Amino acid sequence: MLDENRNVTEASLEVGYESVSQFTRDYRKLFDMKPKEDILKLRSQLEK
Repeated sequence: MLDENRNVTEASLEVGYESVSQFTRDYRKLFDMKPKEDILKLRSQLEK
């Protein structure tokens, strides 16, 4: 999402999910945060 400037919906469809909410739940289970929260955190770290 970060490299290709994709939003959560685009990324979830790209990797084969039909449900954005399911993608978000699975992402949160794996990374312990929502995808949007993760992207915002990474972007703020890159700005430093």
